[in-house]
Amino acid sequence: MNLQDLQPSAFLTFIKVAERGSFTAASKELGVSQSAVSQTVEKLEEKLGRPLLERGSRPLVLTGAGREVLRCARRFVEEARLMQNSLNLQENREVKSLRIGLSEVVNGFFSDKLEQFLIPKLQSLEVQTGLIPQILEDFENGLLDIAIAPDISDRPARIRHLILKESYFVVCNNRFCKELRNFEKDAFRGVELPFISYRSNSADRRKAQSFLRRIGLNSTVSYELENTRSVIRAVENGLGWTILPPLNILLGDDTSLLSVRKIDDPGLKKRLFIATDRPMLKPMVEELEALFFETFDFLCGYDNSEVFRTLKTGMKLPELIS
Repeated sequence: MNLQDLQPSAFLTFIKVAERGSFTAASKELGVSQSAVSQTVEKLEEKLGRPLLERGSRPLVLTGAGREVLRCARRFVEEARLMQNSLNLQENREVKSLRIGLSEVVNGFFSDKLEQFLIPKLQSLEVQTGLIPQILEDFENGLLDIAIAPDISDRPARIRHLILKESYFVVCNNRFCKELRNFEKDAFRGVELPFISYRSNSADRRKAQSFLRRIGLNSTVSYELENTRSVIRAVENGLGWTILPPLNILLGDDTSLLSVRKIDDPGLKKRLFIATDRPMLKPMVEELEALFFETFDFLCGYDNSEVFRTLKTGMKLPELIS
């Protein structure tokens, strides 16, 4: 047997067949045809000079040689994985420049910590911030190496980690607190309080509009402003009400002016991701993910309805109205 004839992919295919007990199941998981899987295993048996499977049984059963090859193949694949991770770490240490995109809200709380962490490691760091649609467009077009934003799409080659899930809140000035405590379909129409949202087609705007449609509330007057900070400042000044998640609310100048009420709607959640399309940056993404958790002191997937109690910003919202 010539070791040069043995391909790592053949071992991986054999492992899948052994674990799934059929060529069909293995082919579906590997994304190739059943005949290709069968031929790969047959060629491996030919090169090793002995059968690895008892083909008359259902599910497939390993021969004695097959069990030994499976044990060695798993170790071989694991060593290959560790080698790749080691190479990725080495490449990560060699990264000299980085372009990172942050949504407006993330930038407000995370950019300083991010720069302190990365500047000593890099020769060049470019941090781009802005409205979510622009960050996503630049990321999809390859203009950013890493993005931290909501709505980042998933695809097979993309490394994408969920780092935060937030509930949404009804938010208004304290002077309208009575209406907020009794928030119902016509609560705000009675005081003709305008609904305030973004101009841009962001996730927050779409989800807020969807919620309003579900409860049948159509404000007689509404305003569309440029960004999150403008929206929350307008609400602080009593110019209207809005629907936002906690991190957005904390961008205001004086949150003591606000009253909030959590919307208990499982379909109304905001998910924040960190992602890259460059495999060599996976270790960097994991480091930044850990830095994010350290900064905000909560775990991935935590339903962040009381984020203001854990944020290390010194800012507090009024007691939640539940």
